[in-house]
Amino acid sequence: MRPNVVLVNVARAVLVDTSALVERLKCGDLFAALDVFDKEPLELDSELRLLPNAYLTPHRAGGIMASVQRILNYLIDDIEAVISERPRQHALMESMLPSLDA
Repeated sequence: MRPNVVLVNVARAVLVDTSALVERLKCGDLFAALDVFDKEPLELDSELRLLPNAYLTPHRAGGIMASVQRILNYLIDDIEAVISERPRQHALMESMLPSLDA
């Protein structure tokens, strides 16, 4: 990664090699914002906790009841659309996926 980049991972911990990230953060030329970790909650002795260029927050969005209700509403809307042969509002389209060529 280029210097002075901010790496943000709010998806899945497995997407980032944590050991390599810690070593790179120690160089001081990179920033990281994370809310997912290899072990959750993040261990108290994790090196990430000691790095001033690592911004850490708990991963809670999926556990909030409003989020669960919204997901259920999306699911119900899409099931009703399929049954009535209407286009789904919340369908994942190929254009929404990141390009692997970039």
